Amino acid sequence: MTDSEPVDPAALERLRAWGGEKLLKEILHLFLANAPQRMDQIRNGVVGSDAEEVERGAHSLKSTAANVGAMQVSLLSTEFGSTASGAGFRSWKRPTPRRSGLCKR
Repeated sequence: MTDSEPVDPAALERLRAWGGEKLLKEILHLFLANAPQRMDQIRNGVVGSDAEEVERGAHSLKSTAANVGAMQVSLLSTEFGSTASGAGFRSWKRPTPRRSGLCKR
């Protein structure tokens, strides 16, 4: 996987090998249905200065993104969650291209 690939094909193959095409499709469907809600939860938590809301959304998104091989999303979610639980949370109110990119994908 390269940084420009949004999904690691090997992760999808692992899911397919583990549970077949039906399970792969179901997991992808659930991720695509729930990821926008988790991103909204993170965004709303940042805007509302609610670190716990950011942490909850980031934790959920981190795990589900990793399951489907969306490693960039998973890593950025980890960063959001770690920062929300630390003293640097207020710095997240300033957007960066990397954080803004997550919200646009």
